[in-house]
Amino acid sequence: EGSAWLLSFSAEADASPSDAEGAVDPSEAVSALLPLVVVATAVAALGNPATFSWVSKELYAPALGGIMLSIGIKLSFDDFALAFKRPVPLSIGYMAQYMLKPLLGVLIARVFRMPSAFFAGFMLTCCVSGAQLSSYASFLGKGDVALSILLTTYSTISSVIVTPILTGLLIGSVVPVNGIAMAKSILQVVLLPVTLGLLLNTYAKPVVNVIQPVMPFVAMVCTSLCIGSPLAINRTMLLSSQGFMLLLPIVTFHIAAFVVGYWVSKLPQLRGKKSLFVGLFQCVLECRAPP
Repeated sequence: EGSAWLLSFSAEADASPSDAEGAVDPSEAVSALLPLVVVATAVAALGNPATFSWVSKELYAPALGGIMLSIGIKLSFDDFALAFKRPVPLSIGYMAQYMLKPLLGVLIARVFRMPSAFFAGFMLTCCVSGAQLSSYASFLGKGDVALSILLTTYSTISSVIVTPILTGLLIGSVVPVNGIAMAKSILQVVLLPVTLGLLLNTYAKPVVNVIQPVMPFVAMVCTSLCIGSPLAINRTMLLSSQGFMLLLPIVTFHIAAFVVGYWVSKLPQLRGKKSLFVGLFQCVLECRAPP
C-alpha cells in the first residue's frame, strides 16, 4: 500500500492478476498525467490569465459535480453502509479537521510571525470545512472514498455553527456562514452527482460501461478549471511580494498537515485502506476558498 502510486485510479476489485498483467486500465494512464496537467494549468493561468479567467464562480459547482460523478460511478451502496458502521474514523477525521488543523494554523502563523492583515484570512481557511477535492484525492490515492465523502458532508453541514465559533476564538471576530448557500452547495456538488453515480453503477451498468472510459478526462478537465480559475483571477496578488511572503507558511502548513494526518491515520482504529485517508484529506482540504 505504501508504494502505491498516489495519483492513479483504483483498479477493478474483481480483476484477476492475469488480467491486470495483460491489460492496462486506461483510467490509470490518464490519472498518471494529472500532476503534469496541474503544473501546466498553473503555468498557463499565471503566464496567460485569459486562459482561465473566463471561468466564473458559477461554473465551480458543475465542475466539482463532474469530479464527484466520476467518483460516484465507482462506488456502491455497500461502501457507504460500511463507512456508516465505522464511527471512530469519522470522529477522528472530524476532530482532526476542526481541532488539529486550526491549532496547527495558529502555530505556523506564530512561527512565521504572520502580519495581522494575512493572519485573519489564513486562519479562516484553517477553520472552514473540507473541500470536495479531498474526496477526489482519496479516490486517486485508493483510500476510503465513501468515508471521505461522509466526512466532507458532515463537516460542511456543521460548519454553519463550528466555523463562526472557531473564528471568534482564534481571530477575534465572528465570520458568519450562509447556511442556505452551504446546503445548496452540498446538494449540487456532492449529493446529486454521487447519488446519480451510485444509481447508475447499481441499476444501469451498461451506461456506466459507456461513460466510464471518458470520466477520467472529464474529472481532469474539471480539476484543471477549478485550479486554473482562482490562479488566473488572483494572479496579480499571487505574484506580488505579499503573495511570495505567504508562500512559505502555506507550503509549510500543507506539508505539516499531510505528515501529521498521515501518522494520525496509523492509529489502530484506522489501519487498512484508510492509512492515507486522514493525511490526504488534511493536505487537500486547504485547497479551497473560504465560504
